[in-house]
Amino acid sequence: QSAGHTPEEWLRPDLKELFPEIATSGGRGEILIVPVQFLSDHLEVLYDLDVAAAAEARAAGLRYRRIAMPNVHPSFIRALAAVAASATPAFARATSPRPATS
Repeated sequence: QSAGHTPEEWLRPDLKELFPEIATSGGRGEILIVPVQFLSDHLEVLYDLDVAAAAEARAAGLRYRRIAMPNVHPSFIRALAAVAASATPAFARATSPRPATS
């Protein structure tokens, strides 16, 4: 995740700081990124991870991959709707299937 523009120290370690260590650790020479803090593709995923971090990983000699984000996958949307419905009875009524009218 990008550090942003604040005076506070950003969380460490940064991915690019880890890549050389991972590359020389005797592993398989590859890394799979799982950005659990994000649910959809956006700037931090598409640029910070897919472009900048991928280039840093390749420069360290690693093969770089990232899992796909759920985005609007039907199963993900159904799961979100179920969570919302369980938390809010009014949401459950508003989103439940209605009988067809003639």
